[in-house]
Amino acid sequence: MNRVILARNILVVDDDESTRLSLIDVLMHDGFNALSAEDGIVATRIVREKPLDLVFLDFELPGMNGFDVLKEIKAINWRLPVVMLTGASGQDLFEDAMDAGALTLLYKPVELKILRQTVQHILIHF
Repeated sequence: MNRVILARNILVVDDDESTRLSLIDVLMHDGFNALSAEDGIVATRIVREKPLDLVFLDFELPGMNGFDVLKEIKAINWRLPVVMLTGASGQDLFEDAMDAGALTLLYKPVELKILRQTVQHILIHF
């Protein structure tokens, strides 16, 4: 990876601790500054307070669901790239995520290769 990408800040929002920690471990291993949030309230606070380059956001969260959190994030910073995460399947879910402002949708468990390709592509092009 080039040095420009290494200093990037990435937020992982997922109420499932093992998923959240796994993604953070991979991102930190790859040299990123990885932050975490277990719900939408914490996530939106971090988006307001920290300069971020990318957000991974789960659909199923306690309190605010992923769509609600995505709307809040886009209201705070409409240019911030957001990748939705889900354990569910279906084309409608993908289309709904794109319509709401997500760049893409990844299905859990996220394959390591796909995660890394997604991060690199987004940080280079956005």
